[in-house]
Amino acid sequence: MPDSTVNSQKLKVKIGIIREGKTPPDARSPLTPEQCAEAQVELPVRIVVEPSPLRCFKDEEFVKHGIHLQEDLSDCDILLGVKEVPIDKLIPGKTYLFFPIPSKNRLITVHFCWPFWRKIFGSLITKC
Repeated sequence: MPDSTVNSQKLKVKIGIIREGKTPPDARSPLTPEQCAEAQVELPVRIVVEPSPLRCFKDEEFVKHGIHLQEDLSDCDILLGVKEVPIDKLIPGKTYLFFPIPSKNRLITVHFCWPFWRKIFGSLITKC
């Protein structure tokens, strides 16, 4: 009979918490170190954190809670952040979850989103 711990390791989704790259810099974090640790116990996820000198939680706080620091997040299934990711920092083929404040001006929102859609969907999008 196969070892269930090996199988459960294969089924884990790897989530990376990105270092915020917008200007002005943002010190917020999408999850606290405690939430990361709890999620790894309660859910089939593994969470890693891209080191950041600006984040409101120190890197050491994540490490203290058993969360690994990882500079290269390209092996993560999902990348989690607070603000939108600068276009030049997007990793092709990755799923991003971030929580920008939507613009009240729809035209500005469309202008902002267009580069993301273009990067993600490539030639499938045609400009209207």
